[in-house]
Amino acid sequence: MRPFLSPDKPSPLSTLTLCACCYAGGMLAALALAPLFVLPAAVGLASGLYFAALPGTALRSAVCLFMTSWGYLTASLYWIGHSLLIEGGWTLLLLPVVVFGLPAFLALFWAVAGYGISFLFSRFDTRLIALSVGLGCADIVRSVVLTGFPWNVSGQLFMATELSSHMASFAGQHALNIVAMMTIGAVVMLACVRIRGALFLFLPALILLVAAGVRFHQIPDEQISASENTAPTAIRIIQPAIPQAHKWDRKQRALHVAQITELGLSSVPVPELVVLPESAIAGYWPYDDELAASLSSALTPFDGQLLSGILRFEPTAGDRRAFYNSAFLFSHAGQPLATYDKQHLVPFGEYVPFRAIPFIDVIAGPRDFSFGRHNQPLIRLSDGTSLRVLICYEAIFQDFITDTTQRPDILVNITNDGWFGMTSGPYQHLTQARMRALEEGLPLIRAANTGISAAFDGWGRMHGQIGLAERGLLDISVSALVSAPSFYAQNRLFVLTLVFIWAVGGLLFLELRRQKRNN
Repeated sequence: MRPFLSPDKPSPLSTLTLCACCYAGGMLAALALAPLFVLPAAVGLASGLYFAALPGTALRSAVCLFMTSWGYLTASLYWIGHSLLIEGGWTLLLLPVVVFGLPAFLALFWAVAGYGISFLFSRFDTRLIALSVGLGCADIVRSVVLTGFPWNVSGQLFMATELSSHMASFAGQHALNIVAMMTIGAVVMLACVRIRGALFLFLPALILLVAAGVRFHQIPDEQISASENTAPTAIRIIQPAIPQAHKWDRKQRALHVAQITELGLSSVPVPELVVLPESAIAGYWPYDDELAASLSSALTPFDGQLLSGILRFEPTAGDRRAFYNSAFLFSHAGQPLATYDKQHLVPFGEYVPFRAIPFIDVIAGPRDFSFGRHNQPLIRLSDGTSLRVLICYEAIFQDFITDTTQRPDILVNITNDGWFGMTSGPYQHLTQARMRALEEGLPLIRAANTGISAAFDGWGRMHGQIGLAERGLLDISVSALVSAPSFYAQNRLFVLTLVFIWAVGGLLFLELRRQKRNN
């Protein structure tokens, strides 16, 4: 069979053409993510991987991978710039920095990995295998460095189909990063008619797909839609869909409260637990305690509870006050029963790294949110049900719930994606939240200000949703939110370790065989 690609010769393309091809391939791959889920488009990443593995300098390989990652991240993270459109004014000058500069910074993770690997390996086969593994590892590093930014890492590509998404129940996001890039590498090997190399790289994905298929067919045959008859054991999700531009306008506060109250009482009976989104109470605790009490008493029955986001001030040493993005569990009378403070803050959104840089206060403002402490206790309802709250950005982090010493009964993700309008951002956020349910085998309730609010059971099945920019409520029967402890939740590092051993073992075998031939 004649190879479709020629791996033994340097690329004949000019540097400019090479960069354009890699950038375009990266942009194409973004179509595999939510909301389009065109999984074959992920092959676009193969362009950068192929050109980086060809004979050539380490710098050339790094440039190819930088352009590929830059194109992928620019196309998939463009929606972050929408937040500047809401702010308006001089902040629009930062739009090119956000839309192109942030993806360029994140692309450096692939570039650095590519440079180091290409410096160590020169032969096509070994370089391609090492790059496939190394780029997956680079995505893991991106997930943790500087508090981490794992949005749209390569493992998210497997969420494009119902079957492949169940691979997360066995491997977790970190391992899937490596498996995804090894699969892309297998495509390159196949195009080069390196059949054994393609099988070697694809085998981990094949095994996980088989395991995912078995799990998929073990899903209990239950009603997977929202409960029509709200039982006392139900949870009500309210999506007020208040535009971000108006959300903090104090002149409209009474109108917003009336809208939320009207919406929350539009269906009876009212469940014992009502969940509002992140900062749904547009005030500051404890200064706006009366606002919290009025909403709680209006939205819950006499024995009910309200879980809502609200910003919180806390006195500290001197005249300063700590400022938290928090979630409160309120009684019907508005008394705070439990609190959770957000731990993973959004860089340049909720806090600014490198405060020592001159004039940073002028750009970002003088105040940062404070980081919530680790190992905060679970929130417990009056019936004993335990909740693990994930505020907005926290839902994209693998293993984040293991900060607690006890496995919760339900994950609750409250968020405000109103900053990002009718873009792909809220869809991607929803998909990443679903991945947490699959990884842990835990039900997940999601309340978003402007959407997308939804509920998933421990098998990752959706039990109803409220569409983007829609006002509405969703009542979910707790009994329908079955929990199915996953293999990953019980063996977190097992698959990651096996995949790494498999990849490194293959590299060592190829290198030893090469040395034997040379001798």
